[in-house]
Amino acid sequence: MKKLILIAAALVFGAGAASAQDMAQATETFNKGVEALQIGNNSGAVTAFKQALTIAQACGDEGADIVNDCKTYIPQLILATGQDLIKAGKYEESVAKLQEAAAAAKEYGNAEIEEKALDMIPQAYMQAANGLLKAGNVEGGIAQLQKVVAADTTNGKAFLMLGQVYSKINKKEEAVAALESAAKFGQESAANSQLANIYLKESQGLLKTSVKDALETALKSASYKETPSAYQIAGNAAYKLNQFADAANYFEKQVELAPTASSVPNTINTIATCYEKLGNKEKAIEFFTKIENDPQKGEYAKGRIAELKK
Repeated sequence: MKKLILIAAALVFGAGAASAQDMAQATETFNKGVEALQIGNNSGAVTAFKQALTIAQACGDEGADIVNDCKTYIPQLILATGQDLIKAGKYEESVAKLQEAAAAAKEYGNAEIEEKALDMIPQAYMQAANGLLKAGNVEGGIAQLQKVVAADTTNGKAFLMLGQVYSKINKKEEAVAALESAAKFGQESAANSQLANIYLKESQGLLKTSVKDALETALKSASYKETPSAYQIAGNAAYKLNQFADAANYFEKQVELAPTASSVPNTINTIATCYEKLGNKEKAIEFFTKIENDPQKGEYAKGRIAELKK
């Protein structure tokens, strides 16, 4: 019986000595990480802290402080490395490092660092896109922007840029889809302006080939943003289709939006003509009167007023 007790005591003593030895090793390794951190060697620090973490975890409660410190430092340092890579223009490498930081932060229960790392991934792609587009690499820029919106599906700025790029290379369907997403996610004003411009340009071309389609497309442009040009095309198309009431309405909106434009007297003259064709003498006289003192249209307007008053 005495022999068994002695053996048990020896085992307890041995376990205590091993634990103390492990703690000493964990502390030493952790300190190496601190030293590496102090001289700016983040990679070396992460390696040391990971080793210290593994050793300290085996020490149970005694190693808890080192475990907690390692779990705090590791994701922070990986994140810092990712940020440095972005600054250096090494975007693909930075994304890999940021993903590593997010994974480590998630494993160690650091939600703040995880969120920060994930937020920076689309930023890295965006900076890569900017650089490629400035260098004239359109396809490369588009590829990076697509990565942005894949990583952050509500990134209105990325969708807006994507729509602008697609518009420049005449990919209408892709441009419209991207710009509609941009409008949905906080870039409504800028996106709608771009959409209006896309349909305006299309309507200008259609006016020569399909008046009906030109009218519909011009009104589509105005649905995104009302502009004098959109209503001018709509007015001209409606006039050619003998839709004089609609034409007068569109031309009036054109004048309302650009009351000081040099084309206003001609537009008012056309409005008056529309009302004359509709048999509305009162409205025709009203609009001809607006330009009776105009140097170019005045004499004609006075003649029409006199004729209409008979």
